[in-house]
Amino acid sequence: LDSENTELQNKLLSTETLLSDEKKQWADAESALKEQISKINLEKQSLDSENTELQNKLLSTETLLSDEKQKRIMENETHQQTFEHTISEKEAVQAKNKILEEQIGEMADAKNIAEKKAEELTTEYTATVSQMQEKYNNKESELHSLKENMAVTMLSQLHFRSGDTRIAGDAIQVLSKLGEFLTQNQSLTIQVAGHSDNEPISSKYLGKYPSNWELSAARAAAVIKYLNSSFDIPAERMEMKAHSFYQPAYSNETREGRKGNRRVEIFVMPKKKQ
Repeated sequence: LDSENTELQNKLLSTETLLSDEKKQWADAESALKEQISKINLEKQSLDSENTELQNKLLSTETLLSDEKQKRIMENETHQQTFEHTISEKEAVQAKNKILEEQIGEMADAKNIAEKKAEELTTEYTATVSQMQEKYNNKESELHSLKENMAVTMLSQLHFRSGDTRIAGDAIQVLSKLGEFLTQNQSLTIQVAGHSDNEPISSKYLGKYPSNWELSAARAAAVIKYLNSSFDIPAERMEMKAHSFYQPAYSNETREGRKGNRRVEIFVMPKKKQ
């Protein structure tokens, strides 16, 4: 138990480190956004300066037209074209300023939306962890909080006999509580991952399970079918994975280790928002 506790503490420390890294990434992204906004403001200031210069140029052009109106009637058309060109430049600058202002507003809105979404996910995740800890407070299932993907992993008494996929004994009690929990929390989904030991499939089961891939998949499917048939958990809220013997939780060198590896892991997480 001390070893398992140490392992859980190490995993919790690793998880907290990942969350810290994610927060740093958010801070870096926010810093980059502020820097971009600052650059846009500088560009806007530059455009305002250009606009002032163009206005002065326009005033100068109008003065020249007034002074030389009587002397240079033949040049009037040329001056008129210059005047119109100046006006066009001014309008172009004003249009560009408007676009930049709209882009700044859109970026600020996107930042607010991202922050709100992150806050909602964190709140939902925290509530899920709290409720599951209360649900399984008798330690019949081991819970791991995976903050980097807002999920909770349930490592329970869902172990199987060699070559078998039937759910029995303590597994029924664990899945019944999970079924009730999912029924009460419609915003949650699960991912069921099936595992096996590294023992070859015996001749007794070889026709049904050609390899440990099919066997581990069948174990995950058994859990999903149970939750669907017993608690009407919709299929679209459940996902299945199979890992064969390639992700052992214990050493396959011992009988107890192989027993521990014949298992399923259940990941509980919020629905992915569209």
